[in-house]
Amino acid sequence: MDTYFGSQKFTGGERVWIRNHAVWAMNYYGQSLNENFDIAFLKEALSHVFECFSGEERIYCRQEKVYASLFYTPFYPSC
Repeated sequence: MDTYFGSQKFTGGERVWIRNHAVWAMNYYGQSLNENFDIAFLKEALSHVFECFSGEERIYCRQEKVYASLFYTPFYPSC
């Protein structure tokens, strides 16, 4: 399950359920720093992530930071 709110600044979360039990979850917040940056590919990429991690993601285009996001996965069994 994916929830996503916003546009230039956004927040959301990913959740994986097996037999009515949450087995993995991730929360995120981020923002596009350039009006020409399209974040559609990130939504697709996040739908395939099933690892324990936290941190910050930054994307640069020609030396300019155009995207930044914070990630956190609290429910993965090995966390």
